[in-house]
This record gives sequence, C-alpha cells and structure tokens, in this order.
Amino acid sequence: MHLAATIDQFNREVVGHAMATHMHAELVCDAVDLAHRRGLVRPGAIFHSDPRQYTSKDSAPR
Repeated sequence: MHLAATIDQFNREVVGHAMATHMHAELVCDAVDLAHRRGLVRPGAIFHSDPRQYTSKDSAPR
C-alpha cells in the first residue's frame, strides 16, 4: 500500500489523504481532492510535491 498525504505546512495537519496499491498520479490527485472537498484548502494555495516521486502534470492543482 502507498499513502499520499496533503499537509498544511502552517500547523502540520493532514488535510487530505489517499491510499492505493499503486503510485500513479491518481493517488496524489485523490489526496488533494479530499482536502478540497473538506474545505481545508484556500484559494491560491500552493502545492509542493517531491519531484523524485510525483512528476505528472495530472497532479497539478485544478
């Protein structure tokens, strides 16, 4: 299993997460989407990912 987490860097709170048996872009997108659905991401938020792990234009903010 692989875990992707969206973390608020201000307070280190996990605001979105997703688990899957793969490391496709969908995993990261699901974690970011959950944070959005929970209303925990403000407009203009900046997302950073480890470029060694996640290098897909599909994981860019929508």
